[in-house]
Amino acid sequence: MNPLRELDRELSRRLTPAVRIILYVNVAVHLLGLFGLADWLYKWFSEYAPLTLGRFQIWRLVTHMFLHGSGWHLVFNMLILWFFGPPLERRLGSRHFLRFYPIAGVGAGLVHAAVMLLPFTRVHPMVGASGALMGVLFAMAAFDPHRPVIFFIFPMKMWTLVALFMAIDVLGLVERRDNVSNLTHLAGAAVAYVYFGLRLRCWDVRRWRWLV
Repeated sequence: MNPLRELDRELSRRLTPAVRIILYVNVAVHLLGLFGLADWLYKWFSEYAPLTLGRFQIWRLVTHMFLHGSGWHLVFNMLILWFFGPPLERRLGSRHFLRFYPIAGVGAGLVHAAVMLLPFTRVHPMVGASGALMGVLFAMAAFDPHRPVIFFIFPMKMWTLVALFMAIDVLGLVERRDNVSNLTHLAGAAVAYVYFGLRLRCWDVRRWRWLV
């Protein structure tokens, strides 16, 4: 019995195809880092504004989404992908999901890079799938705002969870924390809003959802 094949079979039952591929890539890249390639990966594939925009290393806008600063960073992000990626993929279809996910991540990374070039900001590299995943969360809240979710032990609605995350990010911006890229999270949500707003053209602000 091949344990990897059995694991893949089990994940195939629980996850949708696009989500499974994204999860595999994130885990594989993190394992490469554990085998001594972490410094090289961060050097060439993190989002770092002076290189991303200053030297036109635009691949970093994509590759930063598959790097994570620690095992816990990876686990937390992949849990969000695990729980909220499949229902959104089922709604959109796998091909559409595979278009939207990188667009949210690239858009969030681009906002981060642009802001890091402003004279009053403290420039630092950025890694993680958080921007893309915030886009996923925002889209889920817009499509299905009253979906019941459990955040740790607290039951709440989907829109409440996303509003809580966004409030934490706004607070982080106000307090000027440097360890979490709060701006990138908010940018991911903004990209999702613009992306689906342009595609569907039926945003109902009063009901907090897209009408489809």
